[in-house]
Amino acid sequence: MTKSLSKQKETLFVDRQMKKIINNILLILFAGLTVQELHAQKLDQEHLNVSVYTGDTHMLNALHIYEKLINTKDCIRAGVTVGVNTKPSDNNYWAWAWNLPQYGLGFSYTNMGGIKCRPGSSLGDVYSLYGHAHFDLVRTRHFTFGPNMEFGASYITKTWNAVTNPLNSFVGTPVLVMVGMGLEAGFHLTPQWEIGLNAMLIHRSNGMLKVPNHGLNEIAGNLYLKYNLAERHLGGRGPKPEEPEYRKWIYDIYFSGGVHSCDVERSIYQDIVLPEKGGPDEWANSKQWLRLNLGGTVSYRYHPLFATGIGLDLTYTQNWKRLAEYGQILAKHEGTVPTTTDLCPVYLGAYIQQSFFYKNVEIGIGLGIYLFKRLGIEDSTWNYQRTLIRYHIPKAGNIFFGFAMRAHKFDRSDTLEFSFGKRF
Repeated sequence: MTKSLSKQKETLFVDRQMKKIINNILLILFAGLTVQELHAQKLDQEHLNVSVYTGDTHMLNALHIYEKLINTKDCIRAGVTVGVNTKPSDNNYWAWAWNLPQYGLGFSYTNMGGIKCRPGSSLGDVYSLYGHAHFDLVRTRHFTFGPNMEFGASYITKTWNAVTNPLNSFVGTPVLVMVGMGLEAGFHLTPQWEIGLNAMLIHRSNGMLKVPNHGLNEIAGNLYLKYNLAERHLGGRGPKPEEPEYRKWIYDIYFSGGVHSCDVERSIYQDIVLPEKGGPDEWANSKQWLRLNLGGTVSYRYHPLFATGIGLDLTYTQNWKRLAEYGQILAKHEGTVPTTTDLCPVYLGAYIQQSFFYKNVEIGIGLGIYLFKRLGIEDSTWNYQRTLIRYHIPKAGNIFFGFAMRAHKFDRSDTLEFSFGKRF
């Protein structure tokens, strides 16, 4: 018995250390990609801006959060950003091609802990560090309008706990990935002072690092005040700078890896295994399984900003034996025939990917189908989605590193992956 308890404590300690390492890597990577580009830009008074904002965040009823957890739906969000204004005088093709965008770093606080939840459960306050970018579709002397993006990491003060927070199945870990997209309209009182409004859809999730983790979905509306340290350029883009050289056909080989916690396993454990076994709910330790991926793409880059390609993903998952075991348990409990016991730890997918480029940064969005996947009771939908952000290092042999996320059915995170590879 003493050895068993010692083993459980050792396992829990290792799990916690692994989560800390993963969370730290997430924060460093999100901030690092933005800092790399900021470092390449002139950071002087002519280019910098600072803004503050505040507004309302409204929780969306994704995966029935209204019925399962929350009684109120709104909270306050506030933040500060530091940004870079690109200008025609920089003679920067990338800035010219994207219509002189703004980008930088931001920090926000969301009073989500003020949302009233069902008795015995709660949400926590959220602190976020993120990179942001804004692109003008319309730019006049007094008005600008265009899309706005945020990508980073959030720290939330309360997570699911079987005893103290049992209904909060939406937040599984303190650190979450944050992705936001929306629109922003600015009114320029002077060439230096700007007041404006933005509206943004925000998703926060840990990408199945730990379950339960349904994720949080919000719509945020903010009023902001921005100060440009020097007069911002509000006219046309100016003459087109020289177009950079680029390869039409590009070939990528990459390796990626991450961990996955399976919600199907958790449901069977809590609903069937635990009642029969008795005793405390040990799932708080989380069952994390390694997932490794080897892939490649062939893309045609028809413009410096855009490329379209096709790719293959070969993935290994560590939990295939557990899925077979739990499939038999579920079938026995329901009095049915097991889905399959002939499972395979390797599965293959093919996808179409659209890539967008800004200097050495690439953002990709992919839609894929599984050509071969035999994982029994786990969600085996035929389609999947991929999003990625990469930083390319041409001077180091065209290697790249980055971060990717896989999802199913457009709303179910599957794996967060750290990746590196080489472009040919």
